[in-house]
Amino acid sequence: LNFKKLDVDLDWSSYAGKRKHYPWFILAALTLAKHGFNIVMHGASGHTMNRVYTEQVLTYLGYPICQNDAEVEQQLQQQHFAYIPLEVISPILADLIALRNVMGLRSPIHTLVRLINPFNAKATLQAIFHPAYRGSHQQAAFRLGYKNSAVIKGEGGEFERNPDAKTLICGIKDGLLYEHELPKLTDNRSPIEEELDLALFKAVWDGQQSHDYGEIAVIETMGIALYTMGVCDSFEAAMQKAKTLWANRHTV
Repeated sequence: LNFKKLDVDLDWSSYAGKRKHYPWFILAALTLAKHGFNIVMHGASGHTMNRVYTEQVLTYLGYPICQNDAEVEQQLQQQHFAYIPLEVISPILADLIALRNVMGLRSPIHTLVRLINPFNAKATLQAIFHPAYRGSHQQAAFRLGYKNSAVIKGEGGEFERNPDAKTLICGIKDGLLYEHELPKLTDNRSPIEEELDLALFKAVWDGQQSHDYGEIAVIETMGIALYTMGVCDSFEAAMQKAKTLWANRHTV
C-alpha cells in the first residue's frame, strides 16, 4: 500500500451492500463532503447475491470510481469525496473477498478489509454484522494505533444507524476506548423496501422527495461521524449539527 499521503478526515469502509433498505449511509458521507470534510470510502462489490453495492449507487449519482491515488487526490480536491475499490488497494484481498459466493459464507478477510485505512485518515468508521465482533474491531483499531474510530452493528452490515434499534458504539476518542449507546428512535419496525429504486433514492438526495426512515438514518449516521471526527463534543450536539448539514446540503 504505497499510496501518497493525503489529507483525509474520515475513512469509511463499505463492504456489505444493501438489501432491505436503501444505502442511506452514502448520503451521510456525501453530505459531509458537501460541507468540506475529506472522506475516502473503500469497498468491494458483487460478492453477495441480491444486494445493491456502493459502487453502482455512486456511479448512478454521478461519482467516479477511483482507480489510483492520483484520482483519489483529484476527487478530494474537487468534491471532498473519493471512492476506491478494494481491488485497487489490494488485488489479492479482493480475490479472497470474491470467494464469498464460492464458500457461501464470509471469511475473516471481511473483518480485515474494514480495518484498512489506506490514506491514514484521522478517523475511521467500521460496521459489523454480528454484535459479538464489535469489541474485537474496536480493540484491533486501538492496537493499530487509530486515535479516533467508531464501530457499530450497522443496518445490513454497512456503517449506517438503524433507527429501529438501539445502537451501541464501540469507539476510540483521542486514543481512549469508550462505549456509548444511542436509543431506538421509532415505535415500530419500519417497513422494508419492496425494491431499491435508485431514482427514488436520488430524488431524496436532490430534495425532491422525503423519506422518514431514510432521513433519520442519514442524520444519525452523520452525527456519529461528526462525533468520531471530533467536530462536536457530545452526541447531542453532533446530531443537531447533522440536521443542519443535511438541511443545507445543496446550498454550500
